[in-house]
Amino acid sequence: TEGFRNFPIVEDATDLGFGFYWRRFMASFSTPDIPDGHVMSQENAIKLYNELENENTLTWIGQSTLLIKIAGMVILTDPFFSPYASPLPMGPRRYVGPDISAEHLPEIDVILMSHNHYDHLDAKFLESLPNKNIIHVYVPLGLKNFFTERGYTHIFEFDWYDSRSIADIQVRAL
Repeated sequence: TEGFRNFPIVEDATDLGFGFYWRRFMASFSTPDIPDGHVMSQENAIKLYNELENENTLTWIGQSTLLIKIAGMVILTDPFFSPYASPLPMGPRRYVGPDISAEHLPEIDVILMSHNHYDHLDAKFLESLPNKNIIHVYVPLGLKNFFTERGYTHIFEFDWYDSRSIADIQVRAL
């Protein structure tokens, strides 16, 4: 194969300059004002999730992470639970914790990954998940080995427009 290609062609971001990186670095030391009501307490999020036990739901965990309950399956998107979007305890940090912490999640059936940035692919969290032998993981090309090395066995790589079904759910890479 030719390898992974990004369609359509996007703006070249290879020459962002010192100012871009300096602003990103300095932003990691500041905390914005978080509007009241922006984040639901974990207690309320879990209570609401449980009250809607038999309903299809979408719960925003924070950042890029969604907990989707549909067709009797629990799907987690782009899991990010760590305080920093970095392999180190520094760098871009989350301003608020996840609405439901990792230890309070229901059993996960499917993980959907969009890409491998630290704020979408939390290695520490993914290593800690139980039942890796039954979770189905859908990833873009090039990420299968990341999950295999962490003990996952049902990993499906997608190129653009590939699709795959699990139960009554169709997953398509767009």
